[in-house]
Amino acid sequence: MRKWEYKSVTSCYLNGTGNLSELAESLEQQLNDYGRQGWELIHIAGLHNHFAKSPVLVFKRPLAETA
Repeated sequence: MRKWEYKSVTSCYLNGTGNLSELAESLEQQLNDYGRQGWELIHIAGLHNHFAKSPVLVFKRPLAETA
């Protein structure tokens, strides 16, 4: 049976600040970096409060088998 390891990453940015295309480019770069490391994005959960939006990105990849 395949075993998995998981990673959760919080990415914060302030409401109403920053250029949307810059945020999208930064997210794309972050996702590609994790993809090159073998991580697959499986879920995005949004955490919201009065000061920030903090999406939580959840990734998984196969756990390295040990002999």
